[in-house]
Amino acid sequence: AGLTPSATISNPSAKPVSTTSYILTAGDALCTMRDTVRISVVPCPCYDTARIASPKVLTCTQLLDTLDGSASTTGSSFQWIAYAGGNIVSGATTSTPIINQPGRYTLVITNLINGCKDSISKAISVFQKPVVSFTANPNPICRGGLMTFANTTTNGASYIWTFGNGGTRTSSNPSTNYNTHGNYNVKLVATSSNGCKDSLTKGVTVWPRPVASFKVNDGCTGDNLAFGTNSVGAVSHEWTFGDATTSTTANPSKAYSASGSYNVKLIVTSVNGCKDTSTSSVTVNPRANV
Repeated sequence: AGLTPSATISNPSAKPVSTTSYILTAGDALCTMRDTVRISVVPCPCYDTARIASPKVLTCTQLLDTLDGSASTTGSSFQWIAYAGGNIVSGATTSTPIINQPGRYTLVITNLINGCKDSISKAISVFQKPVVSFTANPNPICRGGLMTFANTTTNGASYIWTFGNGGTRTSSNPSTNYNTHGNYNVKLVATSSNGCKDSLTKGVTVWPRPVASFKVNDGCTGDNLAFGTNSVGAVSHEWTFGDATTSTTANPSKAYSASGSYNVKLIVTSVNGCKDTSTSSVTVNPRANV
């Protein structure tokens, strides 16, 4: 049993799983002879356990760890093999090698008496280093506007934001106001629960905002009142005169047909789309009848 490819040929192959006797019968019609061979199978050595010294997860503050392997029989050699990102610093042929990278490690045990081998593999967890990512909305923004930062960092447990305008935050998705135009570097430092850090710096742009300003003198009904703007940085003007009339000229004039007090509003827009508003009141006195 167990002979391949056949038990009726002169040179079959045998692969016994335990000690086995094989009987050969050969001859012809006049004479038959027999012989017996006994093949002894020596059990391969095996390990009783493969252990990993604590901590089982490499971190940014604990980069070295020691693997602990053993064999159930004495007189065996050890050979550690690292793959899938693993790295053995020293002791690859000892029972306790030192490693410094997460990955997979295989221990091969060889019985030096009979050459039998056995092996076991063990995975070391990767340390959870954060991967920092964020966006600024909107970017660019007009001076004085609120910029919100959308944090998409992975493996982050705590955060430190530096906005470049002297402000800092520790929340995950902060907001800040920029009261001076210019270019700013925003930096986010994320720290994972095991102490690993990562950082990312991005630039944001704050546009200058125009300054809306105008002057007007009170007058009488029917007077042609001149509205003179002294706005700064404006390329367009939107006037609302308080009586349902409007104008888009820079220095309009306006005659009120009814006396009263009117709220005049000017909205100016800069070349980059930033806006500013100024409001003032004008008094229109009734004209005396002659």
